[in-house]
Amino acid sequence: MEDKTRLLWLDVLKGIAIVLVIIGHGPVISDHLYGFIWSFHMPLFFCIAGYTFKKYENKKQFLKNKFRRLMKPYFFTAGMLMICAVLRYIVSDGFNLKETGRIIFRWGWAGIYGSCWSYETPFPIYDIGAIWFLCALFCSVVIFNEILCLKEYLIPVTVLILAYIGIETRVHIWLPGGVQSGLTMLVFLYAGYLARENKWLEVKPHFMIHYIMISIGVICIWKQSMAIVGNNSYTFGWLTIAGAACISFYVAVLVRMLFRRENLIAKIFAFWGRNSLIIMCFHLIELDFMPWTKYFSFFADERANAVLIVGMKLLFASFMVFIVKKTALLKYIFD
Repeated sequence: MEDKTRLLWLDVLKGIAIVLVIIGHGPVISDHLYGFIWSFHMPLFFCIAGYTFKKYENKKQFLKNKFRRLMKPYFFTAGMLMICAVLRYIVSDGFNLKETGRIIFRWGWAGIYGSCWSYETPFPIYDIGAIWFLCALFCSVVIFNEILCLKEYLIPVTVLILAYIGIETRVHIWLPGGVQSGLTMLVFLYAGYLARENKWLEVKPHFMIHYIMISIGVICIWKQSMAIVGNNSYTFGWLTIAGAACISFYVAVLVRMLFRRENLIAKIFAFWGRNSLIIMCFHLIELDFMPWTKYFSFFADERANAVLIVGMKLLFASFMVFIVKKTALLKYIFD
């Protein structure tokens, strides 16, 4: 029963996290909600990954498993983005070999580089969009598995040094594969890992620890601190990172407290959580190529339209999960 409970609330937490991603990428429902989401939603994914992380002694097998789990869907999505871009151009402007080649090169280079943002220096780097997350997570978990082989007292020092390197180097050059974001996200992987090992979600911390953590989280939300992990920038530096960790902790505590048993809401969020990888990949495709605002502007209030569009995005994502489960090739890619 304890194992089922643990899996339920974790799936619900992942489901909430992916819903926050979709809301954060959609039309703004509320400035306050938007600011709250961007203060912690991507670090939350890494905290969850850390909470469920298991150290592998067989590093070659670990690398193979993670590549299969994360990078197969990544390259599939990058390929789909290229195909959609070419088709959109042909439908709108007709076929032109030179322009089609340019589009293929743009998306092919973006897929190889794995950058969330576009850069012009020191050379042109095209963005692949939100799917950068899989590259960064792959880098982060592989490095984290190596760090756990160190002596225990060296682990937190190494995590902080690498996170600092990730933040500082992004000012000078953006490396491929989301390496710098992955280095900084080691902080959240380690936080999630420690939370499980030390049972932080079960044991009540001292009052002063609660006071400090809540204060940091409230300050970051109030000051609209944003953890923009895609380009590894943080509004208030390490305070933003600490705030994201604190907010993630209390969101996890709240979810664990509210979803101890199955109910309709828990089942819906758990479904999204169990299939968050599929949803993330197809969300990026629809984000770039589905003109939701063109077809779903029924209300005079733009916030109502925004809520409707988010609902349609979630409905589309749920439908794509069904398609993947029923298609042998897609099941192999997302297995």
